[in-house]
Amino acid sequence: MRIKQLLLIAFLTGLNGYADTVFIERTTGTGVEDDDISAVTEVVRSAVSQQGHTITSNKDKADFTLKPKLMRLGSAYLMTLDKVKSGRVAYSNQMKAKELEEMDRVATRLVRSTIDEKSVGHDVRVGETVHEESKQSMNRRSARNGTFVGVGPAWMRNVVSSSVGLWVSGGYAFDVNPVMVRLGAEFVNQGGAFFVDGGIGASYFFSDRDTTPFISADLGYGLETVTPIGGFTGGLGAGVQFLRTSTLNIEIAIRYAVMFQSTFPGFFGVRVALYF
Repeated sequence: MRIKQLLLIAFLTGLNGYADTVFIERTTGTGVEDDDISAVTEVVRSAVSQQGHTITSNKDKADFTLKPKLMRLGSAYLMTLDKVKSGRVAYSNQMKAKELEEMDRVATRLVRSTIDEKSVGHDVRVGETVHEESKQSMNRRSARNGTFVGVGPAWMRNVVSSSVGLWVSGGYAFDVNPVMVRLGAEFVNQGGAFFVDGGIGASYFFSDRDTTPFISADLGYGLETVTPIGGFTGGLGAGVQFLRTSTLNIEIAIRYAVMFQSTFPGFFGVRVALYF
């Protein structure tokens, strides 16, 4: 019986160890009525109690202070919650709500995540999503799309001729900065030998400036007439793109492509391309 009592005391002590004593300041607001400010303060107090923490009216005895702020943004509300320790903001979170009726869910998430010092976006639970988050899940960035054509010299592998070949390429591109996705085809003619491949590729741009370097990779299927043979292909490339802020882009790039067959035929090329 004595052991059971000790275990119960230890369990309760452990639970209390996770509880904090919290001082809650009155909500400050911009463009919000006093009644709404008072209501938000009470919602925050309720959320703190539901989390198992103790609310104190003595700021000096609190483990930390919570400072709620409410701002009116058009027809929506932005709530910010600061966690203050030793006079400094230890952590801060904010969340947007379409209407005041959502403030109970907003306050619950802000209190929990701010006390635990976690991002409110990473601490959502079933039944706690708000209208703004539902709307965001349906929004997508639009991709700028267009056609591209390119031409330049190329050198094929496993070709007896030492002459320089001609590399011609073209296709369709979807630019969602900083990544561009391409659906295209490549054609190389060197001394009567041909290498043709097509597939999907992507480029990563290192900045959003008008002129920026990039690296690229692609996968596809190709044919080569020297052996002759066909198979899956892969390519790696790099280059610089100019005039990215205009509707017409210019690109200077290199590419090395190889076919995944026993002799690994392929080519290396340099091209100038136009995106429009």
